[in-house]
Amino acid sequence: MNITKKILIMMIVVTVVMLSSAIVFASGEKGVKTIRVLTWSGYLEKDWVLDFEKENNCTFEITFIGSADEEWAKAMSSDGAYEIIVIDSSVIPRYYRAGLIQPIDLDKLKNMDNINPNIDFATYADFDGGRYGIPYTWGASPMAYNADIIKNRPTSWGILWDPKYKGRVSIRDDIYITWAMVGAYIGASDPWNPTPEENKVIEQKLRELHKNILTYYTGTTEGANLIASEEVLVMYAEATNQIHEARSKGANIRESIPDEGSPTWLDNFSIGSKAENLDLVHKFIDLAITPEWQGRIGETVGYGVAVPGAMEFMSPEMIELTHMDDPDYWKKLFLFQPVPDEEYERRLSVWNEIKAGM
Repeated sequence: MNITKKILIMMIVVTVVMLSSAIVFASGEKGVKTIRVLTWSGYLEKDWVLDFEKENNCTFEITFIGSADEEWAKAMSSDGAYEIIVIDSSVIPRYYRAGLIQPIDLDKLKNMDNINPNIDFATYADFDGGRYGIPYTWGASPMAYNADIIKNRPTSWGILWDPKYKGRVSIRDDIYITWAMVGAYIGASDPWNPTPEENKVIEQKLRELHKNILTYYTGTTEGANLIASEEVLVMYAEATNQIHEARSKGANIRESIPDEGSPTWLDNFSIGSKAENLDLVHKFIDLAITPEWQGRIGETVGYGVAVPGAMEFMSPEMIELTHMDDPDYWKKLFLFQPVPDEEYERRLSVWNEIKAGM
């Protein structure tokens, strides 16, 4: 064999090796499937899925989001390529209309009977005969109050307007849940989508409430610090975990669900419209609605979970905080509902005017 042929053969061998390496690098370990998840912080940790990955020859790629707007943007840019998306019940219709999610095969979920029967699936997750969401966690937005100062549990949102507490009230800087809370307080026909006349009353009540507000908080810890420090005596809390955080600072902060009820979110597993590993996705969702898994979620995030059996794996303190042992608690809550984009933008404009004192 002459030198030219030897060089040619060596070049071919090197090229084949390089191409093989590139293919392995691009696709990862041979045969390993990737489960791409879009979810909220605290809902899924990498070490929780290590056993699942080993047993099923797969790997989880988890993307955390900090707001519903961020989640929507990421979901849209992926064009349905996330295998699992954890979304609130109120936006499932939006994701469905955008073609970002696909029906869930309920025959592949053996643990569906674990889910709280008080959660009405069909109301928010069924479209054209398909199911597009499986409940995961939930949480009310209750009233929080300083029980050392306010001795009797407030039974109405009306306390927020009481002149006695002027400058000692705080609410979250979130017009979506605040509009609904005020809607419930005035007895609107639908707190999420009131009539035009009811909307006028809500706007006026918000302007009146502004006079009592010390500040509009923007995060869980900020609100917890405010009410724990006694700067604020009564607050519209974003969730029960905020009350837990305030208590951890030594403050005697308690929760009240007023007679008018409280807005409540419900987060769900949905499956991306272009998800490829459907058997694995269904297998994981089925695992995530077992009592053991749900108990871990409840302990980690301090929210209610979809499976009552999770209480076996939760501390008494967390069960009390999340009201998992109170079957009547759900009767006082009303789930987040969709609000048309144009109406939301109108409310946001009003909200910004009110905060600016206009």
